[in-house]
Amino acid sequence: VYREVNVTAKTAVVFMVFEMITIIALSVTILVVQGAHGRVSAAPFNPAAATGGFPAIFHAVLFGILAFTGFDVISTVAEETKAPKVLIPKATIFAVLLVGVFWMFSSWAFSLAVPPAQVAQLASQGVTPITPIANVYWHRWNIIVTLTGMTAATGSYLGGMLTIGRVLFAMGRDGTMPKPLGRLHAKYRTPWNALHFGFGLVIVVCILVASISGAMNVWTWCGEATVFFAVLTYLFVNLSNLLYYARYKKESFNWIGNGVIPVIGIVILAYVLYQAFFVSLWGAGFALGKSVVLACVIFALVGIVYVSVLGKTRPELFRKSNLTEVNSEL
Repeated sequence: VYREVNVTAKTAVVFMVFEMITIIALSVTILVVQGAHGRVSAAPFNPAAATGGFPAIFHAVLFGILAFTGFDVISTVAEETKAPKVLIPKATIFAVLLVGVFWMFSSWAFSLAVPPAQVAQLASQGVTPITPIANVYWHRWNIIVTLTGMTAATGSYLGGMLTIGRVLFAMGRDGTMPKPLGRLHAKYRTPWNALHFGFGLVIVVCILVASISGAMNVWTWCGEATVFFAVLTYLFVNLSNLLYYARYKKESFNWIGNGVIPVIGIVILAYVLYQAFFVSLWGAGFALGKSVVLACVIFALVGIVYVSVLGKTRPELFRKSNLTEVNSEL
């Protein structure tokens, strides 16, 4: 990520292809073996078959949303791409649809691999179920799945740090964050200061979370927290769509694209936020439940206070003329 964006993108693609081939191969193996015993069915697609009922579904929804969180990372590299207005929306939609189909297929296969009770037992022990599943079907070759997990984690950090670096750089350049974050490396033209800050933040957060929920649960805790702010962000994106076109772009306002769809999005996201966090997670204990909700709410309040102070001390950042200038640059 410290080199030019092409290096990051190519590395992430290599990791992704390796992971997809591995998971597809394991999924096909599971379906062939289970099919030979007449155990392949569409039951996993039935919500009523979920272990734990609807509270468990809402808990699982967090990781369903997490799986799709990050596709909008493409937009953060718009300044470094050719024809971003044309290619970035197409790339985002294509990636979401393709990976969505891939996850539906692989999740269906894995849900048939072993009994749900066995998966629950492994998860309660802090073990990722996919490795024991791979051991059942591939035996000693399950090492490939372990390697896939390592590359997947690396790929996630690549995308995450790419986003953090670009967002912090843009905020530093615009004056909403310290100016040093808005500087580029002289040779590689990438936001090194922002990346330094991002990596340092990751280390601090991992240490703090490990002290609360244990080292083995850092990924789960951070994943749940990520979804909170992802849902909050998407909710405000819908709200911004509605208000921006209703107030500043009245001549271009579309009742479907800028009215009905954003309202539906706001309602759905608000419901998911409430049910998944303030109902499901709040009742899931402190280590991986209440601590996540409390941390997210506190951090959100810190953000609100920061923006409020910034609005009073530097009101020019929030004026219509400044917003119009930023929009025209994008």
